Amino acid sequence: MSVAFVSQREALVSGSADGTARAGGRVIGGYASAVEWLAASGEGEYVASACADGAVRVRYRGWDPW
Repeated sequence: MSVAFVSQREALVSGSADGTARAGGRVIGGYASAVEWLAASGEGEYVASACADGAVRVRYRGWDPW
């Protein structure tokens, strides 16, 4: 349902209707509803998401390489 490009990692972050967000083939977040919007910092350390249930989250990924 959504995708963001992480330029320095040359990778995509994706959000899907099943409530998962993925980066580099790994699930980086599980949500209660569809992930409708994503944005990532250029380094991929931060990923912001908005879900169909109205929740908005920012995850710090710098400590967990993907």
